[in-house]
Amino acid sequence: MFGIFKKQNDNPTYTGNKEDFNKFLSGFSRNLVQRISKSYKRKIGKCEFCSATGVELDSAHIHGKERKILISNILDKHSLKGKVQINLKDFENELIKAHDPIEKVLKILCKECHYEYDHSTKDEGESEFEEKKGISKSLSKNYRSYSRLTFRKDFIEPLSYDESFSINVSNDNCTYTLTKSEFYNIFSNVVNTYSYRKKGVYSYNVTPKKILRFKKKYG
Repeated sequence: MFGIFKKQNDNPTYTGNKEDFNKFLSGFSRNLVQRISKSYKRKIGKCEFCSATGVELDSAHIHGKERKILISNILDKHSLKGKVQINLKDFENELIKAHDPIEKVLKILCKECHYEYDHSTKDEGESEFEEKKGISKSLSKNYRSYSRLTFRKDFIEPLSYDESFSINVSNDNCTYTLTKSEFYNIFSNVVNTYSYRKKGVYSYNVTPKKILRFKKKYG
């Protein structure tokens, strides 16, 4: 049975099941979270895991406090025998309240850290994930670790042209080491992309063969 909306006190009221609520109002909920986090994202101004600045940042829900879980908890309070009835203004206010304090619900992450965090195991807590990122960063100032082959502008550009850097790709189970000059010559296509130039990061979904000459296996 599809959900229905009725006007009540100048605000629409939803009546139906959870599935249809999420189907019809997922966009509204997502936009509301973006509005809630906008000023907080600007305040933090960097990735909270890798400290990257000058790149596009996302608002990521902490494991166990994902948007769908928060919404489900709200709807449960307005459900009777599996049927939800909730005024949408009340829903909006409750979802805003569920993000307070915001630092306990959201993390501000760059695209790559957001991807890795979302694909980390749900049993792996936030502290364990941050520790893994910190270990990777502390190995060397010219070393980074990602799940996919990723080139970050804020990591590569400060290097001199003959200086080497290493990227560990966990999906490949190996590390690639090359100089900034080699990167510019071999990956000129990456350097010229909008993603690298403006957003500051470029990731491959599939590792290209031209990086294989720089591969160093690790155990």
